[in-house]
Amino acid sequence: MLIKLSVTYEMLPEVQNGKTVVAIWKQLKETHEISDKGRAFFLKNMLFSIKMSEGASLQEHLLKIKDIQGQLEAIGRKMAEEDMVVITLNSLPGSYEHFIETLNITATDVDLKFGELSNKLL
Repeated sequence: MLIKLSVTYEMLPEVQNGKTVVAIWKQLKETHEISDKGRAFFLKNMLFSIKMSEGASLQEHLLKIKDIQGQLEAIGRKMAEEDMVVITLNSLPGSYEHFIETLNITATDVDLKFGELSNKLL
């Protein structure tokens, strides 16, 4: 089988007993693929701990947050809009404190979405 000829020497024991391409592929996937659960944990940890440095690009920071959100959605772990707003506001440096206070005082729309928050920030 072509798969057996294509794997590295170190991987050969994992596939040598496979009788079909499907069986070999399944074994390789189980051995080497990061589980969705593990990936979701990793991505959520990144999202909850992300911080923007003072003076850094706000646009780049928001794109990083959006990228992590997209990766989570790709593995079926959609984040609630409210959580994305809270995460984003908590990730901003101290220079945005006045903006956050003003947003909290004037917030008439409790269902503020991440995209709307991004537009207000930019």
